[in-house]
Amino acid sequence: MASVGSGNWEVVRRQLDAGHLESFSRLLEGHPDASAKLEMPSIAYIIARTENGVIGCNNALPWRMKTDLKRFRSLTLNHVVIMGRKTYDSIGHALPQRENVVISRDASFSPADARVFSTFPDAIMYADAFSLSVGLEKIFVVGGAVVFEKMSAFVDTAYVTEIHTRNIQGDAEFAYKFESTEWAVEKKEKFAKSDMDEYDSTYFIFRRKKKVLRQRGIREFLTTAA
Repeated sequence: MASVGSGNWEVVRRQLDAGHLESFSRLLEGHPDASAKLEMPSIAYIIARTENGVIGCNNALPWRMKTDLKRFRSLTLNHVVIMGRKTYDSIGHALPQRENVVISRDASFSPADARVFSTFPDAIMYADAFSLSVGLEKIFVVGGAVVFEKMSAFVDTAYVTEIHTRNIQGDAEFAYKFESTEWAVEKKEKFAKSDMDEYDSTYFIFRRKKKVLRQRGIREFLTTAA
């Protein structure tokens, strides 16, 4: 079972709006045994990268791949998306119709359209509580490289678009190998270069062979949630 880190519920609950906090509190009230554990949503990567692991350049995507962007939107819509500050800045705003969680140590960074946390445990705890409050079973990690690396122990599904080129120069890379000893290929689909897509690509869904079980004790949320 992967440890999610303790998180600070007092910090997290202040970021939940009244409706989601009420829904989450009702969920907790349905478990009268305070020693019980709740299973948390699964966490998934969603990544586009070149064959040599480039995921970005100058805070932008150095390619035009409309098929991948449409797939990204379809998968993440209405879910929590976790990202780093640079990824948020590269987009320029929160992703619409998604709950945007940004990890940044800059105390002055407080966009109106996203929830900002200074630590990974707090960001994950918020994503868990928000997702459970609305019945969502998956959280998406969307970048950048540091966030991908820090979240690797918690991820059990990866949606990966491999762009078939090694000629793109980038300043952000994520070259993690989904080894067959640990990951199974659930889906593999090839896409040819077209008016929509600048390069040939292959879309993979990887599933970790040993599911990552994430649990939290109800007591973690009981200070003022109920």
